Amino acid sequence: MILDYHNALYYASNTLEQSELLTQCMVVATLVAKNPHLTNSFTEAQRMAELVDALALAGKAMVITDPKNDAVQESGQTLGVWRVSVPEGDDAAMLPQAR
Repeated sequence: MILDYHNALYYASNTLEQSELLTQCMVVATLVAKNPHLTNSFTEAQRMAELVDALALAGKAMVITDPKNDAVQESGQTLGVWRVSVPEGDDAAMLPQAR
């Protein structure tokens, strides 16, 4: 039921172009993580990988969501936390450190 709810949120966010529904996908992740009974249920049913895959898909969608469409929900949730930008001059300066 939890996976179906997550999938409904994810596909509704794409179909209805309501990016704020993606934040609810992460709320599902938080609820499962904070509830030992749910976490154990996923683990014992050997479906934790399926949950993680679904959450990864939603996370990827959050990263590529158009920043112009960033609505703030009543609870204060927003996709803005996923917006990362690097000033043009800084990316070249960091490359030698990464090697």
